[in-house]
Amino acid sequence: MDISDINIESRQSFRKKVINDRLQFYLTPQDHVRNTFANMVKTGLNSKRKFLLPQYFYDERGARLFEQISKLPEYYLTRIETSILESYSDEIVEMYNGGMLVELGSGNSRKTRIIMNALLSKRGSLQYFPIDISYEMLKESSETLLDEYQDLSISAVIAEYDEGLSVIQKNTSRKLVLFLGSSLGNFEPAAAKEFIQMIRSHIQDQDMVLIGFDMHKDSSILNAAYNDSQGITARFNLNILARINRELDGGFNLRKFEHRAFYKEAKGRVEMHLVSKEEHEVNIKGIGETITFKQDESIHTENSYKFTFEQIESMIEGDFQIVKNWTDKKGWYSVILLAPVR
Repeated sequence: MDISDINIESRQSFRKKVINDRLQFYLTPQDHVRNTFANMVKTGLNSKRKFLLPQYFYDERGARLFEQISKLPEYYLTRIETSILESYSDEIVEMYNGGMLVELGSGNSRKTRIIMNALLSKRGSLQYFPIDISYEMLKESSETLLDEYQDLSISAVIAEYDEGLSVIQKNTSRKLVLFLGSSLGNFEPAAAKEFIQMIRSHIQDQDMVLIGFDMHKDSSILNAAYNDSQGITARFNLNILARINRELDGGFNLRKFEHRAFYKEAKGRVEMHLVSKEEHEVNIKGIGETITFKQDESIHTENSYKFTFEQIESMIEGDFQIVKNWTDKKGWYSVILLAPVR
């Protein structure tokens, strides 16, 4: 059954938008997207320890800043993950040997192209189902991909990952689910295990999952990766405040905050914060709140956990088994193919 046969219109949270015979979108209503963002901002900034969630970094401007980060000499993650995929994509596809490609958080799809090329070399056509919360980013990347690949069709789902997977699981074709960029590291350990369980609950026994993991390494390497000399990571971090200004009529003065990132050995993670340089108030009309900041008070914007192989095995236990682990020569990064435990 093709995804176009799914009666998504019966789900209140989605509407179908057909662009042409090769491109269609399943959209969450914009007021729902805005309300979800607004609720996160309201909850996070009213918490005792203020926080914002890292998935909201990636509006159109945030995505472009991250593209610049991925090319920085200090930021090894994208470079090494891309190299692993380029070296082993044929082997990955040979082990998968299936029908359709699903991606959680597709971004600009640069790394996705590597898997697409390997799949299309074995098959005459390919169905691609990216899931992301940013319509603008998915629209741009989808149109670019369709220009490059004449044998590709795309059904893009604008949703949170669990909602998007609940739609796609109705398709009985064998699926390869991509979750790259070590995005699983943004979750707290218990939440990461729950996320793995959520993926397992939405896929079939014959499906497979390909996940990127940033591995434990020296703190000097990690601190440099999140504090680049050009200050682009700082701009990326501050952009989430600019997004609140743009989308929720916020009154943040970005000059009153500074980026801080550091590796916390005891927790095995890099933390990113935005720290208030002075005591001040910020009115955010879109959530009907005025938020007070003390001098040196932090907004915790991201955790990026680093993994050991034993931690990965423990996290997937009972839900998936490792088919193969590909890594670089230094062991800094792993791309792991998982099969469901039946």
